Amino acid sequence: NNTDSLYSFTIPVEYPKAGEDPSSAKLGVVTIETGQTAWMQVPGDPRQHYIPRMEWAANSTEIVLEQLNRKQNEAKVFLCNVNTGTAKAIYSEKDAAWIDVKARWSDDPTGWEWIKGGKEFLWVSEKDGWRHLYRIDRTGKETLLTKGNYDIITIKGVDEKSGFVYFTASPNNATQQYLYRISIDGKKGMELLSPASLEGTHHYDMSPGATYSFHRFSNSKGQRVVEWIRVAGHKTIKLVQTQLQAQRAERPEVKMFQVTTEDNVTMDGWMILPKNFDSAKKYPVLFYVYAEPAGATVKDAEGSAGTRLYRGDIAADGYIQISLDGRGTPSPKGAAWRKAIYRKVGIVNTRDQAMAAKKIRQWAFVDTSRIAVWGWSGGGSTTLNLLFQYPEIYKTGIAIAPVPNQLLYDNIYQERYMGLPQENREDYLNGSP
Repeated sequence: NNTDSLYSFTIPVEYPKAGEDPSSAKLGVVTIETGQTAWMQVPGDPRQHYIPRMEWAANSTEIVLEQLNRKQNEAKVFLCNVNTGTAKAIYSEKDAAWIDVKARWSDDPTGWEWIKGGKEFLWVSEKDGWRHLYRIDRTGKETLLTKGNYDIITIKGVDEKSGFVYFTASPNNATQQYLYRISIDGKKGMELLSPASLEGTHHYDMSPGATYSFHRFSNSKGQRVVEWIRVAGHKTIKLVQTQLQAQRAERPEVKMFQVTTEDNVTMDGWMILPKNFDSAKKYPVLFYVYAEPAGATVKDAEGSAGTRLYRGDIAADGYIQISLDGRGTPSPKGAAWRKAIYRKVGIVNTRDQAMAAKKIRQWAFVDTSRIAVWGWSGGGSTTLNLLFQYPEIYKTGIAIAPVPNQLLYDNIYQERYMGLPQENREDYLNGSP
């Protein structure tokens, strides 16, 4: 604080760290005319639960909310009467690891996807091993809409008039993203809407009612389309930009590839070779890592590959650049892939990166004496773990903003993926650099 006294002074801003109680939260509804607050009687210790979502329940007399327990592996949906404060549980689910909140499967973490005039809502769950879309009514009865061994990535829009839900998915390539739709009644299977000829990543910003959308497409080859479309039929209304030549000369070529480790884990990756690459020579390798549940680094999209902090032209300077996504990253490969990291942050993800690097070291053009790694935040932690756990592979590294001790990070994130330190402190210590 440098305004309230002659000399500035520090005000500590504390947030709960792993193992510490969360901040208490409760829900109240204020009557504007009287100024009186009616507190909702949501069961459970408010310091041992979270309320990640709450909205009006498609009327002015009820609030709908989602409650997570402290370990974030049990979710309940309540309908709360704003006049009496009573809270009725209508739905619940449990997971052996954790349950993701809406921000993981929607571009907008606010709102509640009510349909049929507020009689039902859309819900996303991984309860059958894949991230699927359900309809749930006010009694908790559920109907599975998307079926099969694939994940939806995000809900993009709802067109109740025509009877469709629009979502992104990529059943055949976890580095890509396409638009699909499925009937709300569940009677029709999923239908691909993105042009199949445009292989890569498609983004959509839809209008209410899912009639129109801003569509952006790109891939690692440098192809790009930007346009406004009518969603039904994916018909172009206005073309803003198009670039369909496979590769622009000024861009370094990005190669998408896969590597299977000795643990039989197949990982997606991107690679940029040095300029004027000669397979008869040997080149140093710089790995870019993140390797935690908050993000993936390997996407078949323009701008996802490269070393953004390097001053100069790293390809011209003779370096191979590589990034890989292993288990624990939020790739659409099923819940088992994403949740393999539970209570093993710093162990499973570190080993996957190292075992992939071990395979890459066998390539004839790789200089095994010059292997480097870098990352930021969780990637910084992974960098440190790789350097300390596998010094025979990595010769140097740059760890930016790492978490050297998982017990010092915030409780919401770390306990979600590692459990409670009071129950498994050893896991925290083993996974910390």
